[in-house]
Amino acid sequence: VTTVAGVYAVTIGASLAGATFQHALGSPVATRIHTQLPVTAASTVEFGALANYWNTTDANNVTTTHFNLTAAAGELSTFRVIARDKYGNRLTNGGLLFEATAQGSRPFRNGGFVDLRDGSYNLSWTDAQEVGAYQLFVRRSGLNVFGSPFPLHISPGPGNGTRSEVADISVGGLAAVAGQSLTFQVRPRDRYANLRPGYNDTTAFAMSLTQVADP
Repeated sequence: VTTVAGVYAVTIGASLAGATFQHALGSPVATRIHTQLPVTAASTVEFGALANYWNTTDANNVTTTHFNLTAAAGELSTFRVIARDKYGNRLTNGGLLFEATAQGSRPFRNGGFVDLRDGSYNLSWTDAQEVGAYQLFVRRSGLNVFGSPFPLHISPGPGNGTRSEVADISVGGLAAVAGQSLTFQVRPRDRYANLRPGYNDTTAFAMSLTQVADP
């Protein structure tokens, strides 16, 4: 029997003494091949916008596809698990439970789980707080899905004014001459105080002057 699930037409009959093949009564018979029980190690993950893909080609002209995962601190990140049997057939019903945990400097796990009832499941998180390299484990009943763990990089989230800081302030504060411009730098940080070096920050910073003492 085939290992690929689906609907098939099964032909039953015979060719006797070199005669033309003759169908048995009712042949061909419509037959549905069902998926087997789910196998976690065969289940796959679709990362969507979290993944950045690229190809490399070796000296033997063999092309390999690579990818890395990137998510921002404090932002909603979602991916999808596709449940499959041991032959790679996609299951078409729900009822399973998958979980994701990220191991690194500040571990976190998925806070959202949606069973789409078609053999696929959406997992999401918003509580990644510290930038850096992580290993993302996607499991069911303690067993890894295909490819798990996955390398994941958490980058800084959007700029946050209350956590950003004015750079290189002396003990006495800033100093300027009346009537001249005052220039200083602001170090942008996200809401978890992660620095945003090299980012084109869209956070608008404003300055106002309030006199608190005479010259």
